[in-house]
Order: sequence, then C-alpha cells, then structure tokens
Amino acid sequence: MNEPESNSPTMTEAPLVMAYEAVVEQGLVRVPSNIPDGAKVYIVVPKIQQPPEPGTAEWRKPFEAFEAFIRKHPAPKNIDELSDAELNAIVHEARRLRHAA
Repeated sequence: MNEPESNSPTMTEAPLVMAYEAVVEQGLVRVPSNIPDGAKVYIVVPKIQQPPEPGTAEWRKPFEAFEAFIRKHPAPKNIDELSDAELNAIVHEARRLRHAA
C-alpha cells in the first residue's frame, strides 16, 4: 500500500466516527445500550451552554469546519475507480492497523 503524502491527514486528524447522544447521571456518562461492552469511546463536551438552534450560524460551524477539512484533504482516489485488488489492500491495511492498536 502506498505511504500517505506528508500533507495527508492521519487517522487521528480525520477519524471515522459514530455520534451518540449520552447523558451524565451522578458523574457517570450513560450511553445507549447498543454500544458493545469494552468499546473504546471518546467523550466530547461542547463549550456552549445550550445547543444552538438548528440552521443558525453557530449550529452550522462544525459542519462548515468538516467541509473545509475535506476540501483541504480530498480523498486521493474515488472509491468507484478502485480495483478489487486495491480495495482488498485497503481492508487488509485497516485490519492490520486495528489489531496493532
């Protein structure tokens, strides 16, 4: 597999994430029951006091930041143009990295 260019994002800069709503109860973070036991999770606590109203400029900021990141770091290839061998190599590399962590 080709090494990433020096200006390419790393996995920590552009992780694939799932978002879940959670509640703090008596100092414990309660997450949905469909998250498996032992799953590694990261807790992000926004600095805003109340959630911004959907559609407002404040609400759009994280989406605009993500879009700017994607424009700055576009995917090196279109997934529709990858061969089966290239897709297979990507899957094996992802599994190797996951097991190395």
